[in-house]
Amino acid sequence: MKLKNELQKAGKNKSAILAVEFYNYETLKGIMLAASRTDQQIILQVTRATISYLGLPNIVSITKNLLAQHAVTGWLHLDRGNSLFLIKDCLEAGFDSIMFETGDLNSSEYINQTREVVKMAKKYGALVEAELGYVEKMGNGGTYLQMTDAQNACDFVKETGVDALSIAVGNVRDKYRGIPRIDIKRLREIKNTTDTCLVLSGITGISDMVLVETVKNGICKVNIGDEIMKPFVDSIRKQITTADDRDIRVILSPAIEAVRSLVKAKLKVLSTV
Repeated sequence: MKLKNELQKAGKNKSAILAVEFYNYETLKGIMLAASRTDQQIILQVTRATISYLGLPNIVSITKNLLAQHAVTGWLHLDRGNSLFLIKDCLEAGFDSIMFETGDLNSSEYINQTREVVKMAKKYGALVEAELGYVEKMGNGGTYLQMTDAQNACDFVKETGVDALSIAVGNVRDKYRGIPRIDIKRLREIKNTTDTCLVLSGITGISDMVLVETVKNGICKVNIGDEIMKPFVDSIRKQITTADDRDIRVILSPAIEAVRSLVKAKLKVLSTV
C-alpha cells in the first residue's frame, strides 16, 4: 500500500494522516500503542539526529516489526532530509517516504536538487515531500511574513514533480507566541492551485477546531514533532525525583504512556473530520 495513494485518498475525502516523529524505542512504542487502539493509519518520522542515534538498520527493523506486531498500517518517513547522500541511504534501507528541505539554497538550486530527489525516489517507489515558504524553527526567531504563495506553490510542484508539499500558513515548529494565526484563506488558495498533497507542520498550540478546519481546507498530512518530547521528558523527570523504584523500565513506563495519550488525542481529533 503506497503512501502517495493513501494521502491522495485522504485529500479527496477531506481527511488527514497523522505523521509523528519518534526519537527512541520508547517514544516509538507510545506512538504504536496509540495507533493500534484507534485502528488508524500512521506515518512514523525520523530526522538525521535520530538516525545517528539509533542507526539506520535498527530504525527500519524496529519500525517494521512493531507495525506488524500491532497490526498497524504505517509508513517510515525521513523528515527534513537536507543531504542527497542521506536520502539515498534511507531509500536503499527501505524508507517509504522522504522529505527534502534545505534552508541554505536559493530558489533555483532548491528546485534543481528537489527534481533530482524526485528522480532518485521514483526508482524506489517512494513519496517525496518538499517545503515551500518559511515554517519557523525552534530558536530562529521566526516571522509570519514568509508564508507560502499559492502561485509559487503551483509552479514549484509542476517544476519538481513532488508528491507532497509542506506549507507555511502561520504555523511554526516551536511554541507559539500568543494565539496562533493560521491563514485558512491562504491554505484554500494553495489547495485550489495545485492537486498535490499538502502538509502542515508545527501544530503545537493550534486548537482542535482550527486543526480540523485546516484538514477540511486541504491538509492531508499533519506532522507532530517536538510536541512529543515534552511530556516524555517531563514524565521521566518526575519519576526520577519521586519514584522509589530505580528500575529504568519502571521509570520509562509512564513516559511511554504520556506519548500514547498525546498521540491518541491527536488521532481522535483527526478521526472526527
